[in-house]
Amino acid sequence: MSIEFEVVGINPEEAKILIDEGRGFLIDVREDEEWAAGKIPGAVHAPLTRFSDSTFPPADGKTAIFHCRSGKPHHGLLRPFS
Repeated sequence: MSIEFEVVGINPEEAKILIDEGRGFLIDVREDEEWAAGKIPGAVHAPLTRFSDSTFPPADGKTAIFHCRSGKPHHGLLRPFS
């Protein structure tokens, strides 16, 4: 079975709408020091250097929104979530 997904850039306002409407969830892939300096309420912390999709619940059709320090896409994370 093949799962298709699309990578798109969204702005903070669009991310907030998806999350508020229950259609998205936020994964913060910043490292521990960056996370400690400023946490995003409701985000799941999954540092990029230790990233594992087992650290958060299944997507259940929701949009996974990744937040990082640089804003650059991390294509190594782009795989379907079960």
